[in-house]
Amino acid sequence: MEKAPGVQQFEVWGDLNDWERFKFFGQLTEFEKQMAEIRFPASGSLYLLESMTESDTHVALDQETDPEGEFCIGPSCERGWHTAEALASASPRFDRGPWPDLSSYGTALVERELAILQNRTSDATFDSPRGTLDEQIDTLNMTKEVMSRLNDRTLNGKVSEPVLWHTDLHMGNIYVSGRDPPQISSIIDWQSIVVSPLFLQARFPKFLTVDKDYKLGTIKLPDPPPDLDKMDAKDRELAEYKFEQAKEAKVYEVSTAATNMRAWRCLLISSFLRELFTRCGEVSEEDEIPLRACLLLVVDLWDEIGFEGECPLNFSEEDVQRLEQQFEKYSNYHKVHEFARGILNADFEGWINPILDFAAKQQQNKELLEEFVRRSSEFGMTPEEMRRIWPYSER
Repeated sequence: MEKAPGVQQFEVWGDLNDWERFKFFGQLTEFEKQMAEIRFPASGSLYLLESMTESDTHVALDQETDPEGEFCIGPSCERGWHTAEALASASPRFDRGPWPDLSSYGTALVERELAILQNRTSDATFDSPRGTLDEQIDTLNMTKEVMSRLNDRTLNGKVSEPVLWHTDLHMGNIYVSGRDPPQISSIIDWQSIVVSPLFLQARFPKFLTVDKDYKLGTIKLPDPPPDLDKMDAKDRELAEYKFEQAKEAKVYEVSTAATNMRAWRCLLISSFLRELFTRCGEVSEEDEIPLRACLLLVVDLWDEIGFEGECPLNFSEEDVQRLEQQFEKYSNYHKVHEFARGILNADFEGWINPILDFAAKQQQNKELLEEFVRRSSEFGMTPEEMRRIWPYSER
């Protein structure tokens, strides 16, 4: 294995001007376009054909894509299919792929999560807001009804061609070299990257935080936050951070529209359709609350999405009110975690790059926590709740 040439993106990003960043996003979206143009026969993971045994389910690539006949699509290597709980819950019906269509992929996600949950003897203890075990299983069974009805006539089916996409593009996985502008020299960390439906793959890179107020579909750069000079230092820091992220996200979006129209159209698809799959695959680890919220929207837009027949789902007024309360609490919890990771440049476990001053980051973490404690009511929490859910309280 060769060492990746260049330096990691985060080492130079702070020194780049707007034009250099614009050129960087042009390179990135062109790279994504080239990957998305490769045609695959199914969703799963890419393997060398010679590595498959007789017992391995796989689908060979067609001759136009793979003239030498070297590759195939086999079972998914994505982490969710190989956790300790997933492996302990495996059974003959546990389908890890490859999946020939959207419905089979969605149904397999449901079956995996049901198998994991049904293997648990009781409700586990988690920090994040979540429903009961019975509620999680009930929500997944409703989701299975929806997944079984997906076909090429639904809105999802029209953008479900399997494509290869790097879904973990943070600044440590992208290497650049040179200046005027820097060139992307390599991208690393491909071991868990999969072939999956385009509308599930297309996304903003991980190093961009896209706020819920971000406006997709326009070419206008966001306006700077008003009254910056009247804000205190902490409020100004947060406002400037959100503005820079929104500006860079818009440059990425416009560049995607110019180079990769299919992917851009997928970004415009209602997020709940994408989240129907992503949230389904996270129930055993995260919870069923956001998945149930997706199902509410499916009910409201059943005909518009393109499903045939009557919608099999039904929610009472009481169900809706209770879910709204749960979802607000769930969303605020994760919003705090996203802000903390973004501002501190840390990952889920609190890792920061070794070249950064760790003591300074610890101090920044303490100051940021106190600022969020001060503003806890904006997130529907008490100061004590904010301290309890803070992701880096012991670091």
